[in-house]
Formats: sequence, C-alpha cells, structure tokens
Amino acid sequence: MNQVVVSPVAPSSSGLDLSSTSMMALVRYAGVLDIAFQPIVDIHTGRVFGFEALTRNVQALGFSSPTEFFDRCYDDGQLAQVEEYLITQAFDKFVRIEGHKTLKLFVNLDGRNIMAGPKLGLVIAALRDRYGLTNANLALEVSERHALSETEGGVPALLNLRTQFGALTLDDFGSGHANLQLFYHVEPSILKLDRFIISSIGSDPKKVVFLQHIVRMAHLLGSLVVAEGVETPQEYYVCRELGCDLVQGYAVARPMTALSSLELSYANIAALRNEDRRKVESDVNLIMGQLDTGAPIRINQDIMEVFERFKVDRERTFFPVVDQVGFPVGLIHERDLKVIVYSMYGRELLRNPRRMTASLAAFVKPCSVANVNASTEKILEIFSSLPESEGVLIVKESQYGGFLHARLT
Repeated sequence: MNQVVVSPVAPSSSGLDLSSTSMMALVRYAGVLDIAFQPIVDIHTGRVFGFEALTRNVQALGFSSPTEFFDRCYDDGQLAQVEEYLITQAFDKFVRIEGHKTLKLFVNLDGRNIMAGPKLGLVIAALRDRYGLTNANLALEVSERHALSETEGGVPALLNLRTQFGALTLDDFGSGHANLQLFYHVEPSILKLDRFIISSIGSDPKKVVFLQHIVRMAHLLGSLVVAEGVETPQEYYVCRELGCDLVQGYAVARPMTALSSLELSYANIAALRNEDRRKVESDVNLIMGQLDTGAPIRINQDIMEVFERFKVDRERTFFPVVDQVGFPVGLIHERDLKVIVYSMYGRELLRNPRRMTASLAAFVKPCSVANVNASTEKILEIFSSLPESEGVLIVKESQYGGFLHARLT
C-alpha cells in the first residue's frame, strides 16, 4: 500500500479583502467548514492522478448540501469571499501531500463567480504562485449548472480562464441541457461524466450506448474521460471496457478530510481489473512496439528550444506537447511557428524570446488520445474517424506514453 506522506507547511492567510459583515460570516464558517479529498485514479492501475477538493460540514451550519450553502452565500453577497476562503484551504491541504507536484488538484468553480469578472482567476493564480504550483497541478472544474454557455459573457469568461491556466475540466457532463455547447467552446482536457450516466450502467443498455459515444467523442477531440460516482464493481467493469481513462467514486475511496488516510495508489482498483474474468486482453505490446517515444515538448519550454528541435530534426513537422507533470496536451506544428518568423515583428521576437515563452500554449492544437490499454480496434476507430489526423497521443497511467503515427497503422 503506497500511502500519502503529509509534509508540514507554513500557515498562510487567504489574503481576503472583506467587509466587516463578510468577515463575521467567514469567522463563523471557518471554524466549521473543512475540505475533503477524493482520489481520481487510473482506471487500469489504480495510480492516483489527482484529488478533488470537496466542501464538508455544511450540515453543521444548518444546510442540507453544499449546493444549498453556496446558493445562500450568493443570496447574501458572500459567495466570492467564501469560495476564495475554501479554495485557499484546498491549496493549503494539497501541498502537504508529499509528491503533490506530480498530481492534480481538482477544484470546483462556481459559475456565478466566473461570470462576475476576472478576480477569481487572479485569486487562483496568486495561490498557485504562493504555494509553488504550476498550471499543470490545477484541474479547474466548470459545469453548466448556471448556464454559462447561454449567459452573455459566460463563454468569453471561460475562454479567458482557459487561456490563463492552459486547460479546463468539464464537470457533470450529461446532466445539463447545454453540455455539448460548453464542450464545444471549452475544449476541455478532461471530461467528467455525470453520475446519472454511470449509475446502474451495467443493467441499462441505453446508458451503455450513451457512454460509448461520449467516450469516443471525447477521445477524438483530445479529452480524457473520468467516470465519476462509480460505486460498484459492475459499474467499474463497464466503464473500463467502454474506454474511460480515470475513475472516481466509492469503488475507489470515499472523500476523506484526514490526509493521512489518502493513498497514492489504490490496490483495490488493480485487483478489480485482475479479477475481471470477462476482460479482453488489450494489445499493449503491439501498440508499444509501434510508438514514437521521442521526447515531447514541454508546455513551459523556451520557444527558442522548440525552434532548435525542429531545426535539428528536419523530418518532423510537429511534436507532441505535455504539461509540467507529463500530461499530454496536444501537438505543436512547425507551420504555426513559422507564422512568427515571417510576421512583421518576427525578428524582434526572436531577439527577445522571453517575450514569447508565455505564449507557447497558444500554438498547441488538440489531438486525439487513446489509452495504451485500449484494443487496436478502438484505436483504429479513431484513425478512421479522422482521416486527416497525424496520429494519436497514447496515454499510459495518465501520462504521455508516446505518439502513434497514422502512417504506421
């Protein structure tokens, strides 16, 4: 059992600028509210990919659910301050986990605060820097609960967040009437399925069809899929067989407020996979033998180093790109970088490459993804659906495993 080691950190304040009324409310909440973490793990191995931060103890304040609590905070004009306080607590606990810099912290963002202006993004960026994290450690979850895609200013606000942090996670997919609109605009790196789709899926053929098509669509568009709310072995088996990449729910572990109860790998998931007598053996060895495992570009890499990679390897027209924790984010093409060179300010930018470093992410294009444990049939489905595609980013234990070129299939 690989258990989490908790590292002490210096206490820090949230840096909130509050009115006396809001401060009184927070003093009341702060002594009661807590953050629980629930693991999100690789569906094939049980290796932890990240932890979702969940608000706990709202019942002690007289609320039946976190949703009711946040709605009351919004009605009282305190939602922004309370959410900032809770996000700060989540960061503060997350960085006490030894090895946290290779993991992702999943944080739910309230759509009403997203639409209120840029302050939420500035708060998260400040916390990221204060705690020594990177964008790669953050999985910012958004959903359609507050109709972001249909509200004026909602989509631009989301796109600003995505630009600022490199990627977003789409939560509760399958619950809202406008989920597809949000998926279209956000282009999420991670898609979390709503519990409605997962519940009793083993005995519901219609849900199986829904899930098959959602997973296929997500992989074609470059998103990994989280099966959220998995409670039973039967639900786990169906989600794995249909291609989900990650799993979260009671079948893995319940949310826990004590960091000492967390683990970095959940053997019960590996055991479920090994005990599945119905599973079809994947073609892992065949796929691995065809992979281009050359070093990818890192999203924070200096732009001049990228130019040099293309200069040295003249046969390449693109490179896979990963974030700081090794998570695949897409492809960067030489043709797009040449736009810089031949632009009006190209030479000046090349003389001052530091001015361009932060914008490297702007040149990354989404790419289809597939798990190394998928069958060759599923991977070939992706190729046949995108005849102009260069290939597929192969994910192994939620990390970049290599690139499968279309010409090799």
